Amino acid sequence: MKKNQLILLAVLVLIFLSFFFLAIFISSKKIVPAPSETQVSQSPQISLPQKEIKLFLLRENGTFFSEERAINTGKTNLETIKNFVELLLSLKGRNSLPLPLDLSLRSVFLIEKKNLLVLDFNASALEKFPSGTESELEFIYFFVNNICFNFADIKQVQFLFDGREITSLSGHLDLETPFRPDFSLFTNE
Repeated sequence: MKKNQLILLAVLVLIFLSFFFLAIFISSKKIVPAPSETQVSQSPQISLPQKEIKLFLLRENGTFFSEERAINTGKTNLETIKNFVELLLSLKGRNSLPLPLDLSLRSVFLIEKKNLLVLDFNASALEKFPSGTESELEFIYFFVNNICFNFADIKQVQFLFDGREITSLSGHLDLETPFRPDFSLFTNE
């Protein structure tokens, strides 16, 4: 009889311990209710200010004209610059801009000590790049002048394609060194 009582006592202790640990486990879980519709709509929305910029675009006759716009600023200056470059790229196919339609931005780097912005584009766009010195000059200074005019802390721009320096876009201008702006191109506005 003593053996049966010991087994019964052991089973009761096990059942008691199981309920005890289950209660501790359940109480340690934090249940967070899903936010209600009113809670979601009342949460503050952070909107970053916009930056007024001036775009310089190319006409069919090779002269530049300007257009005022506003772009969303980023949390950092580099994010704002990237937004600006994306805006420039969104103009592909407009007017006579020398931008291949499949040109896309891979990344942007800012080397502050040199006041240098590095733009890295997809190399596949080079296959469809219009040939000629004029097209290369228009492409380069479309980016360099627009960026340097709107971001005074940038004094030069370097171009990479798939993360590598290239000799030229279509065999004419040396792209291995950074370009400084040439605002004299805007005098015919």
